[in-house]
Amino acid sequence: MSQLKLTSEPGNQQALWDKDNSLKISLDKHQQWFQAVTTYNRGLYYGLQAAEQQYDLTAEQVVVAGHLDSKHRLAIYANGYVARLLECLRADYSALCRMLGQSLFDTFACAYITETPSKSFTLFELGKGFPDFLARTRPCGDNISPELEKQLLLPIELAKLERQRVEVIRCVGHENDTNTYFDLEILPVIDNSSVALSKTARLGCYSFPLVEYLQKLDSQQAANPPEPKLDYLIVYRSNYRVKIESITNWQYEFLLACKNKTSINQVVKATASRCGITYQSLLTDIYLWLPQTLLRGILHLS
Repeated sequence: MSQLKLTSEPGNQQALWDKDNSLKISLDKHQQWFQAVTTYNRGLYYGLQAAEQQYDLTAEQVVVAGHLDSKHRLAIYANGYVARLLECLRADYSALCRMLGQSLFDTFACAYITETPSKSFTLFELGKGFPDFLARTRPCGDNISPELEKQLLLPIELAKLERQRVEVIRCVGHENDTNTYFDLEILPVIDNSSVALSKTARLGCYSFPLVEYLQKLDSQQAANPPEPKLDYLIVYRSNYRVKIESITNWQYEFLLACKNKTSINQVVKATASRCGITYQSLLTDIYLWLPQTLLRGILHLS
């Protein structure tokens, strides 16, 4: 990038000198200045102003002009930084990117990056707040028609689902646990056992049926936007493979109550009360359904 000279200092410290050899800049200070300039959330122009105030350095003092001046040379790195963040968001929200088209997606993504600059050592955290950003900046008011309101809600819902999928892919699971299997003979007394939702499972209540729509977007098929319809989804990982399935209202409420470790008997009673189902009727359904959730790694007994 810059034609700066490196020279050894006592104590094995390195220092940087400008082209006139008159200004000594510590390597650490140079790196901090460069990071502040090229990653400033409001862009290079404001980044240069902020860095000059903080470090008392200008672009001309640090970067030697060549066939491009100092600011244009820095712009290459600043634009590259944003381009890398955009690339990560496109990967995490690939279905949403196909739905909106890359140009429109990048418009929202750049606005998100500007408002929420990356502060984590891992890019996994970069897109965490993207669904909330879309919801927060969605147009609203009496002049929004019901049809437009529906169109504006769909990308937000899709983004929420994609974020859950990314989290399930990345989180530490139970695949290597030695106690992931259970004995079917314990089912007659299973209501006395404790149960907890797996670390590799996420629940969501959505305003659209998104499973088939997401599958088509993933496979780059033509996909008509789904009509609004309440849908409960479970995103989970089984043997390192991520799956997304629709579940019933009582199954959603049951799993939601299992986020914290609790007894199955208590969960059944609470779920029956919330869903308006008799305890005995729900218990029958639980006995038929619970083994599937255990085998798939959605729930864990203890």
